[in-house]
Amino acid sequence: ERDMPDLADVTAEDKSSVSRMSNKPSISLKNTVLLGTDPTCCGTKSSETVTGYPDSPVIYCFVVENTGDSILDDVVIANKELDDYTYTIGRLAPGVAKTIHYKDTITGDLNNTAVVVGKPVLADGSPIPDISHVRDEDPSSVAQLDYDPSVNINNTVYLGDDDGGNSCEGEDSVQGRYKDKVVYCFKVTNTGNMHLKNFRLNDTELAYEEYLPQLLAPGES
Repeated sequence: ERDMPDLADVTAEDKSSVSRMSNKPSISLKNTVLLGTDPTCCGTKSSETVTGYPDSPVIYCFVVENTGDSILDDVVIANKELDDYTYTIGRLAPGVAKTIHYKDTITGDLNNTAVVVGKPVLADGSPIPDISHVRDEDPSSVAQLDYDPSVNINNTVYLGDDDGGNSCEGEDSVQGRYKDKVVYCFKVTNTGNMHLKNFRLNDTELAYEEYLPQLLAPGES
């Protein structure tokens, strides 16, 4: 190997760089509630507000999702109005969601706010410098309905033989000759918002009394 005469050495250079991307951690929380005991209905039949009667079962549904680009650790849900309820989810990867449910019964009107917090971390679990905890909150509510039992009876009459009630309802008033046969019709309707049973019909003018053990739902006759 020998040097070429009158030729200088050649050189080359190229640059590369590394830039730090800014982390954008975030978290979302959806707080809904549904009447019943089936937690699989969370998200499909739950809503931000429900109404129900005292002691009716309800389920509070909390959907937590990591909506940022960083791993979140120590993710915890808290709800002060639900007997200081807390639930530790732990770690959530970006894009991952988790549904938590809490069973309760209606004891009055209740406005509640669920809160979730999480700590952004690196893959090894160490905290990301200069990044604070992320947080979200969402309310839901339950309105208690008051019991309002009531019943209505409709008393009508028609001329003719008893055909098993097929001609009921009759009229409020009919005219007939002496010894004409008449049939009285009594229609009992549950006009309240509670189930009713064990009805007792009494018509002193007809010397008629009857006990009806049937159960009638609201609106039924």
